[in-house]
Amino acid sequence: MRTVPKLVVVSVIYLLCFGVSLFWPKPISLWASSRSHSYPGKSPVVSYFHKRLLTGGYIDYSDPSHRLVLSHVIEDHTRTSGVMLTVMPSVVQNGEEVTVLWNGVSVSTKAKSMDWIGLFCPQDADPNAYLDYWFVNQSPTYSKGHGKVSFNVFNIRVDCEFRYYINNTAAKTTELLARSNLLKFSGGHDNPLQSHLALTGDPTQMRVQWTSGSKSIPIVRYGSSSNLTQMVKGISRTYGASDMCGPPATDPVNFIDPGYLHDVLLTNLLPDTTYFYQYGSNVSFSNVNKF
Repeated sequence: MRTVPKLVVVSVIYLLCFGVSLFWPKPISLWASSRSHSYPGKSPVVSYFHKRLLTGGYIDYSDPSHRLVLSHVIEDHTRTSGVMLTVMPSVVQNGEEVTVLWNGVSVSTKAKSMDWIGLFCPQDADPNAYLDYWFVNQSPTYSKGHGKVSFNVFNIRVDCEFRYYINNTAAKTTELLARSNLLKFSGGHDNPLQSHLALTGDPTQMRVQWTSGSKSIPIVRYGSSSNLTQMVKGISRTYGASDMCGPPATDPVNFIDPGYLHDVLLTNLLPDTTYFYQYGSNVSFSNVNKF
């Protein structure tokens, strides 16, 4: 009998009036803050690393007090600092765990608890456009000039890098000490992700939806066996920061490009039949699934 399976779906939640956030299935509770600001009727914009308040709730990333204020003067010391920053592995599947390691922070520099490492996607993003960050004191060895932190990363259709920054309060500058190797996602920009099945009210239909960075025509191949002898094309949509209701969602710093939202409707399905299917485009397809 054809039923909707129990899917572990990584969903993009669209906070149409209050921002866009990617909600992941395995939240990280390593980072915590005691600061809490509440806005009546507003759901928090959860950060990429799922940072939490000490009280247990999620930090609202749309709250300006939770973002770092960088100096107007940003100095690049990557050639002379001697600091090494590495992400391992460098090519990952969506949702896979990575470890970021750093070493070489000299005695003269003196690693401070408020030194921070930011995630930048794309890798050439402006210093103020970091996707998320953590303070190096999350590693117990930070004061010795080295450390490591592990967490899960999720494909937002661009290559990423990590950067190690310090704030030089005496000189009133922000100093960039190191850039990591590139973090790439298997399947890259066009990889079909975040699939979802939906009933329509008609028992002979099934809607298949997913996201990707591809503009190519969305396709579902399907059949009553894994041969997938039938094919249906669908439609794609997207939206930008200017389509949101207002700030902070309209701010490019808060807005995350959703890619393309693909929608394909399967019709004339038979009752009590198991169907196999895969979704994507002529550029990249998912693995074969079934319902």
